[in-house]
Amino acid sequence: MKNSQNWKPSKIILNPKNGEFEPNLKGIYPGSIHIASIQLKAYKELINRYITGRTLDCGCGSVPFFEVYKSQISEVICLDKCAPKDGINHIDIEADINQKLPLNNDEFDSILLTDVLCHVQKPSNLVSEMSRVLKPGGHLFLATPFQSWMSDYPHQYFHATDQGLKLMCEEAGLKVVHLESYGGFADIRIDNLNKRMTGKWNNRVFRLLAKFLIKTVWYRRTNEKNKYHYSIGFVLIATK
Repeated sequence: MKNSQNWKPSKIILNPKNGEFEPNLKGIYPGSIHIASIQLKAYKELINRYITGRTLDCGCGSVPFFEVYKSQISEVICLDKCAPKDGINHIDIEADINQKLPLNNDEFDSILLTDVLCHVQKPSNLVSEMSRVLKPGGHLFLATPFQSWMSDYPHQYFHATDQGLKLMCEEAGLKVVHLESYGGFADIRIDNLNKRMTGKWNNRVFRLLAKFLIKTVWYRRTNEKNKYHYSIGFVLIATK
């Protein structure tokens, strides 16, 4: 990773008091606090388990999960379309992920693609390209939203279902070993409320309310009942 010594947390941060990762309130949009929380919960354990060796962080942006996986990899190559306008550039390879990736076959032990696929014009092509550059036995970590607001309009094209993701991977020669929905109907309701409470004070009120709601029986039962019918997103692990 370019300028790794100057990397700083963006979307998530490590709490030194308890050693746990949590959303970085200073680094994310106030209306995305709840979805960031459930994404972190859905992603972290799988990243710890499957992101190893020489890793490609595809569509890396600010490399938000670097601190989660840095201790378990030998090298990370950060690839994205362009350097950020603000902040430090961590991109090793500038490339358009809508096109053929400028990488060799069988080059990486693991690939990370988080919340990027919906912004790709031909997602099945990118999945095929990631399969090409993944080593045999390597793992692809793919996470993408399903029911959520369009964060980069108009550059948002496809929100695939779990079966759509599985089909793309299988057609690219990958075997899906884990596929799970994250967030249910209760989370969608809470996230919608979050989008309406982004001011300094009402966002504080929202955080207190959300903290209470996620401990209720309503939250647990509603999410379990509608986990796949009202999914906020999906996380998938596939191997070559």
